[in-house]
Amino acid sequence: MKRRPSLSADLAVAAMVTGALSIAAVAGMAQSPLSPALPAGGGPLPPFAALARALGLNGLVPGGRAAASVIAVVLATGAFLYALREAWRGTLSVRLIVGLCIVFIAANTASMGVRERAGELAILKAIGFGRRLLFATLLAEATVLASVAGLAGVVSTIGITKVLHVFAGWNASLGPLGAFIVTSSVIVEGIFLSLFVGMLAGVVPAFGAARKPVVATLHEVF
Repeated sequence: MKRRPSLSADLAVAAMVTGALSIAAVAGMAQSPLSPALPAGGGPLPPFAALARALGLNGLVPGGRAAASVIAVVLATGAFLYALREAWRGTLSVRLIVGLCIVFIAANTASMGVRERAGELAILKAIGFGRRLLFATLLAEATVLASVAGLAGVVSTIGITKVLHVFAGWNASLGPLGAFIVTSSVIVEGIFLSLFVGMLAGVVPAFGAARKPVVATLHEVF
C-alpha cells in the first residue's frame, strides 16, 4: 500500500509557497523596502504589483511597509526552517525542498534579468515586437539558460563522482562520499528538472514584461 504524505509535510510545502508569495506581494508595493533602487518612473513587475494592490498594501504608511516587509521575511524564513525540520524527520522529500528553493531563486534571477534589460525590451516593442512574441522569447531564453545550467551541473556531478571513486580507493576517510553513484535515471531527472524550473521561473517575468505598455517601458529607460 502506497504511503500518503503526512499532513505536516503538506503544511510545510504550503508554508514555503505562502512565504514566497508574501515576499512577492511586499516586493510589489510602491517604495517597497524589499525592492532595489529603480530608475525614474520604474516600478515592480506587474504581477507583483497587482498582488500588492489586491492585498491593499499600497495604502500602508512607511512604517507599515517596513513592518510588512519584516513579517514577510520572518514568514518565509520560518517556512523554510519548518520544511527542513520535516525533511529531517523524514516526512518531506529533500529533493522537493531543494526544487522549490531552486524555482524561487531562478524566478528572482529571471526577474532581475528582465528588469536590467528594460532598454532592450523597450526597443523591441518600439520596432514592432508583439506581446506574444516577446513573451515567447523571454520564456525560451529562461528555459534554455536553465537547461544549459542543468546539463553543466550533471556533467560536473559525473566528473566529481568519478574523482571521489578514485580517491576512495586509497583513502577510507571519505566514507560514504566514495559510494555515490550517478545513474542514468538521475541524469534524466536532473535535465528535465532544470527544463521545468526554467519554464516555471520565466513565466511571471516574461508575462509582466510582455504586458507592460511600450510607452511606460520607454519612460522607465529614457
